Amino acid sequence: LRERTNDRATMTKRLTPKQETFCVEYAIGGNASDAYRRAYTAVGMRAATVNECASRLLNNRKVAARVAELQERIA
Repeated sequence: LRERTNDRATMTKRLTPKQETFCVEYAIGGNASDAYRRAYTAVGMRAATVNECASRLLNNRKVAARVAELQERIA
């Protein structure tokens, strides 16, 4: 799944590379905080801050739509 998402030109226009990485990691692992840590520089961030940032990303309609698309493919 990680490899297949890199060739989607339409997705790169809609999401930043870090957002796309977050979506893929979240769809695979199901943990938003872990996905955020893999996609963004979270070194030194408190767990509560990581959780808040991850939650904000999941509330972004473009990110949420991409996650739903990826989860459908996995299911």
